[in-house]
Amino acid sequence: MPANARIDSTSIDDSGNFNARSMRETRMAQEQDYGPDYVDPMQFRKPEYSVYVYSVVDPRPIGKKLRRALPPLVPEMEIAELKPGETYTLVTTISHPVNQPLMRENGERYLDSHDARRLAMDLVNPDNLSLDQDKKIDPTKLYSEGNDFGKLGVFWSLHNPPKDEEIAKAIARKEDFYRARLDQARVIETSDPKALYNYISTTDHVAADYFGEEFSWHRKSTKPEVCPNCGEAIKPGAAYHKMDDGTLCINDWKRTVAAGVRQRNQVPIEKRWWVKEEPQSSRSGETVVS
Repeated sequence: MPANARIDSTSIDDSGNFNARSMRETRMAQEQDYGPDYVDPMQFRKPEYSVYVYSVVDPRPIGKKLRRALPPLVPEMEIAELKPGETYTLVTTISHPVNQPLMRENGERYLDSHDARRLAMDLVNPDNLSLDQDKKIDPTKLYSEGNDFGKLGVFWSLHNPPKDEEIAKAIARKEDFYRARLDQARVIETSDPKALYNYISTTDHVAADYFGEEFSWHRKSTKPEVCPNCGEAIKPGAAYHKMDDGTLCINDWKRTVAAGVRQRNQVPIEKRWWVKEEPQSSRSGETVVS
């Protein structure tokens, strides 16, 4: 080394670890030679089995969909919802083990492996540290709200398709949660109506639609039908309705009369349900053979 040479910096810090500059240059050299996420493929563990995450989640409004972000393994995922006619739907399939590329402080790349069941449970409810989907979590140990998608119909299974009892349990968890929310809403509506606004959520509206119930804060939304008489849009199953010109269009005279909207003497003869058909023997021009 020349006599006038001097050392400007070292590769390690006071603790003996590589300093930031050294780590950066090492990483750049690796990326140049192998790419930014290079990991020796011999380190990858082969899949042993699969874990399936399913959903019996009811449709929710745009902007209120269930989403889960568990980076880096799951940057972001929207939970699939039931479509008409479906009993369940597949959200995702996770191979076990889950291989995760990582990097040590010196820039060396390596792999860590995770239990796919644990990742599936994190998608269902990250507050549940067990593998029991029916486990009751101590409220005092919850540090977030709305994390439990299991109460809304998300579940995991080792079977594809899932077993009938697994689907039944997921539906039961969802219905129990729905019913508890609606029951609590009734209590608040009676005891503290002003607090109801802060309590009601999208889930409560979904629950009300699920059970087909109406509340002061929720009106059941239904797709209108086409009236067979006049062709106007009407409420499904409506016995009668007012047309655009103000006149009454009647589809079911019996229910309309029962509602007091019309009298029996206003019912057309061919619509009079109470008039029994005359015996065949009394009809003119016919002969009864005994």
